[in-house]
Amino acid sequence: RLITSEPVPVARAIGTNPSEATIAVIIITGFPSLEDMRATFKMRVFDYLAKPFSLAQLRTALKHAQETFGLGLLRMTVCEAA
Repeated sequence: RLITSEPVPVARAIGTNPSEATIAVIIITGFPSLEDMRATFKMRVFDYLAKPFSLAQLRTALKHAQETFGLGLLRMTVCEAA
């Protein structure tokens, strides 16, 4: 569980920076909440996946991000909360 008052500090940093507008942030969480989902989408999070999710759901989210942002090659960065 995230311990900060912000649901996802990385999403906030990326979502509020206009120069990062082509980065698709996909939140993956084991503790989903409607409040956190709403807050992250206000930060321009691209998708929000709650565990457990299927590989098909992840592939769909990645494919949609690729199509939306016109990405030729997907680069994924994983951020894990301690």
